Amino acid sequence: MKDVVLSENEGELSFALNEVSSHSEVVVKEFVLIFERYLGDKTDIQHVFQAFLDWKKIVTRLLP
Repeated sequence: MKDVVLSENEGELSFALNEVSSHSEVVVKEFVLIFERYLGDKTDIQHVFQAFLDWKKIVTRLLP
């Protein structure tokens, strides 16, 4: 995200946002695995996952 904040033009911003978006997709896939394999109270994971989804909403709004 620092690259998004430090971008100096539309090209840099677009590139940085696309990178963040692609990394976000990987994180979502990892959460799926965590939900499947976690043996404890999944409420904790759900809270963290929701926080991630809220962050993703911000990134999505910035995409062109």
